[in-house]
Amino acid sequence: MTSVLPARTIEHERRRLAALHEYRLLDAPADDELEAAVRVAALVAGVPTATLNLIDEQRQCQLTTVGFEGGDSARSDSMCAIRFQAGEFVHVRDASVDPTYGSNPWVTGVLADVRFYASAPLVTPQGYALGTLCVFDTEPRDLSDEQVDRLKDLAAMVVALFERRRQARLNAALAEEAERRELQLEAERQRLADERTFLQTLLDSLDTGVVACGSDGRLLLFNQAARQVHGAGEVPLARAYAGEVVLGEHLVVRNPEGQVRRFLANGRPIDTADGRRLGAVVAMHDITDTHRAEQRRRTRHAVAHALADATSALAAASAAVAAAAAELGWACAEYWQVDDDARHITRASSWTTPGRDLSGFTGAEPLSFAEGVGLAGAVWQEGGPVWSSPIPAGAAGGGRQEAAVEAGLCTAIGLPVRSGDRVVGVLAFFTDTEMPPDIDVLSLLDSIATHVSRYVERRRAEDLTLALAAARRDFDRVVEQVNDYLWTVEIRPDGTVHSVYASPNGTGVFGAELPTDADMGAALAVRIHPDDLGTFAAFHATVAAGEPADIEVRVRGDDGVTRWVWTRATARRDGDRLLVDGICTNVTDRRELAEQREQLLEEEQRHVRRLKELDRMKDEFVAVVVHELRNPIGVIAGYTELLREDADLADRRELSVIARTSSHLQTLVDDLLDLASLDAGHMTIDARPLVPAKLLRDATAAHQPAADAQRLTLTTGISCTRVLLGDARRLRQVVDNLLSNAIKYTPAGGTVTVTAVDSPGGITVTVTDSGIGIPAEQYPQLFTRFFRADTATSRGIKGTGLGLTIAKAIVEAHHGTITAGPAPGGGTSFTLDLPTD
Repeated sequence: MTSVLPARTIEHERRRLAALHEYRLLDAPADDELEAAVRVAALVAGVPTATLNLIDEQRQCQLTTVGFEGGDSARSDSMCAIRFQAGEFVHVRDASVDPTYGSNPWVTGVLADVRFYASAPLVTPQGYALGTLCVFDTEPRDLSDEQVDRLKDLAAMVVALFERRRQARLNAALAEEAERRELQLEAERQRLADERTFLQTLLDSLDTGVVACGSDGRLLLFNQAARQVHGAGEVPLARAYAGEVVLGEHLVVRNPEGQVRRFLANGRPIDTADGRRLGAVVAMHDITDTHRAEQRRRTRHAVAHALADATSALAAASAAVAAAAAELGWACAEYWQVDDDARHITRASSWTTPGRDLSGFTGAEPLSFAEGVGLAGAVWQEGGPVWSSPIPAGAAGGGRQEAAVEAGLCTAIGLPVRSGDRVVGVLAFFTDTEMPPDIDVLSLLDSIATHVSRYVERRRAEDLTLALAAARRDFDRVVEQVNDYLWTVEIRPDGTVHSVYASPNGTGVFGAELPTDADMGAALAVRIHPDDLGTFAAFHATVAAGEPADIEVRVRGDDGVTRWVWTRATARRDGDRLLVDGICTNVTDRRELAEQREQLLEEEQRHVRRLKELDRMKDEFVAVVVHELRNPIGVIAGYTELLREDADLADRRELSVIARTSSHLQTLVDDLLDLASLDAGHMTIDARPLVPAKLLRDATAAHQPAADAQRLTLTTGISCTRVLLGDARRLRQVVDNLLSNAIKYTPAGGTVTVTAVDSPGGITVTVTDSGIGIPAEQYPQLFTRFFRADTATSRGIKGTGLGLTIAKAIVEAHHGTITAGPAPGGGTSFTLDLPTD
């Protein structure tokens, strides 16, 4: 029959499971605190096995165990699940005879052979049993009251630990919620701040100045445009706050930088529908630029009229400076002109505002200053505009400073009038108000000075036209004496070429005068040698594109003679016209010399090729001879060793000489063979992984006897750890060569040091000696074949001069480098850098 649990029991189980899940213990990993509690429980009970179990709907979950490999099991198989909800301590001396536990699989041997079993329930403060802290053994046993109490205490400690962790999680959740709410509040504050920033930025982006006050009449808001002219809108704002509607009121304001600005102000009160006054607002439209533009237009118009009515350059400049000063409302204007000798600048005209007496400043006598003196002299010297406000001492020049102060003049402005790169005059203006430099005003005055300059230049051009015609006649007479043909042509959009200038000596270059009244390109093309027509067409296309070009082509003259002509051309733009300036030279004699030179060069190249062939034959002959010498030398060495094994002959000096000489010959033959392989490109590298540290230690050990015989100290500092991909035999050959050289060239009592360290991307090996060294100027030749340093040859030290050449080839075959240099304190240092890749 299926038993039905009472509703109260079902509700209690539901709440117990909810509490279990709230503690978040199921499937949680064991930790040190829980494991310590279980170990103490086992010790208290005096048993080898203890567990901490949790019971959910279907299973028994073992959080941690001591004494056996635990694991989850079905709730129906659990011993702990039988009575744990009662909240009582369970103590079973021998479960096998207990009617409640006797059939449990942990007792019957299906899962284990438990006999002794005791469990303390894990009861929460709310009265829900989460599981048990249990101890068991395979042998029956009893627990004392003290042991039971201690196990109950341990269970309570575990529950307290669960509760502390749950509370910590709750506190963390509360803190997180508080932080979330604080972030929401901060976001709301930021939103309000962003709205205020948006509104202020929107107002600041307006060119129109906006000023507003609140209901109490106090200034409430103003944007960037209004801030620049602070205080300008206060009067219209007060009137608007008083209830007046202000429309189109003209305001003239000087900003903090001293600049004068003009505004049109519109203002009105801000009233609610029920008649309450919330404040007032004024909008100020900056009309400074409009006013200035109109003033500049009138000034340019007046200057243009003055220039149109003038009959000379002096009259034009004087009328222009007076018209500009009158329109701008300035007190005084003067025109100064540089004398012909360019040593002084003289006042040519003076104008003052009608009704204004400035005679104390202008004077009636002529004024003349040297360069750099007064305003006019300063502009002449600087070659650019000069703006002084207030007028500094000496700026007026000629002792006029005191008169300028008495006349109330505050600002002096001067601009140069140019003719080409030369300053020929100066426009000078004086005002009775302080005016800081204004780029718009300066631009206006500069345009006036430019107009005057163009007028002066135009009059000067008229004078120069006659001089130019005379000069051209003189130029033609000079060009007639020159062998080159000079020309200027215009290339029109349709591609035709028309003469602008042609020197009168074309016959000496082309064999005839080229026509200048037709298409010169077509006239020259019919005279070009057929083989050079392509080159001529490319030349024409290049200059037509506006690029410089030069060619040498053959031209058939009307006299039947073909000449080589060298032509250089440079294109330039003159408005919409494309002009090309050029020069043609008859280079026939030079071309003949060049052809002869080419023949001599070809003959020389044939000799070089022959020499190279002889050099190759020599190398092959050397290789054959060396190869043939190898066997006889080996035979001599072998028989010498046999003779030295004879006791009667072992001490014979002749055998030692033969052995030493044959060894030297064998070394020379091996080096020559290696050199021949290097020249033929037959040197092969058998690359395999190797440990450089071992190779270096083996080589150092092999040379230790030779160092001892020379009474040298051979030291090492090998700390490299990387593996190298290389040919061990060839790399050993390099190290042996460096060590033998170091020992050979170091006097007794010296030191030879071998170091090896890991470097970025590889290893670095250094062989250093304290020997005789090498002259500094001979280091660049050190790896050249058969080269031996003066320090070695002067001491009679034998050698072939091939070892370092072969060593360099081997290192480079490993994609490395070998270098040499003086060692600290004397001697020589060789450095090998070998990549590990």
